[in-house]
Amino acid sequence: MNAIVAARRVVGLCALALLVASVMQLATARASNPILFGASPGQRGIETKQQALQRIQDQTGRPLDIVRVYKRWDAPFPDDFDTLLETTGQTELR
Repeated sequence: MNAIVAARRVVGLCALALLVASVMQLATARASNPILFGASPGQRGIETKQQALQRIQDQTGRPLDIVRVYKRWDAPFPDDFDTLLETTGQTELR
């Protein structure tokens, strides 16, 4: 009976060691290769760029890491929206 209990403990410890090693490997992979989530928030009706961004972030339940911004060649830069993205730490893709 004691041999069975000891064998179960060994198997349990091995399973725990494998689980910890897997979690550590996953954490290392995420840290070295992050996945960034982004979009180009299109304005609806009289929505501002800021309101369109907020709408998408509310729908997804998280802030966007990257925001695609389309500008005309003669548009002023930076504008209020560019400044907002910079202050919130979001990457602007032009």
